[in-house]
Amino acid sequence: FGRSPETIRYTLKSFDREHPEIALFPDASSPLSHEQRRELYREFRNGIAVDALAEQWRRTKASVYRIVTEVRAEMLLEQPIDFMDCDEFHEPGAADVILQPPPSVERRGASVKPPPGLPPYLASLYAIPLLTKEEEVYYFRKMNFLKCQAAELRTRIDPVRPRAKDMDRVEALLDQATEVKNFLIRSNLRLVVSIAKRHMRPTTSFFE
Repeated sequence: FGRSPETIRYTLKSFDREHPEIALFPDASSPLSHEQRRELYREFRNGIAVDALAEQWRRTKASVYRIVTEVRAEMLLEQPIDFMDCDEFHEPGAADVILQPPPSVERRGASVKPPPGLPPYLASLYAIPLLTKEEEVYYFRKMNFLKCQAAELRTRIDPVRPRAKDMDRVEALLDQATEVKNFLIRSNLRLVVSIAKRHMRPTTSFFE
């Protein structure tokens, strides 16, 4: 008929809507709502097979993959990426300098023994050495640089036609930044324990 596929699809849908008693595709589903699309995405992330999702939501496998990709892009674009920017991050070759191995530090002396009475998971913190000033600067700068890279790359994601390759890279950068953040936290929890013990009172528990 010399018409585009979208024109044919629209014509068929209009016919079925106006003549439900002789509809050509009586089992066709209406578009999924925003909440339904998010629910389909959550089920996919929880490991439900695409075949099962296609049957459950009355969609083709291609439609399921498309919805999963679009919702993934939507959620990634909505996610806040907070970081402290720096002119150094935007200089040529910044990644080679900032992402190089951490500074080597010579640590002397025996390991610190944990205070008595700590549960094992808190006592294990004392096996992690405290960071030097140089190390803290290195890891803090690295964490912010990774977030900066993720934020810049995210601007290239097309919400209409998102590419899995771009989203994979953004998520990988954010995961790396989270790993650095958690390492910084673990390395300083000993200080939190020490301060908490200093404020212990007979009427309060250590965990409070």
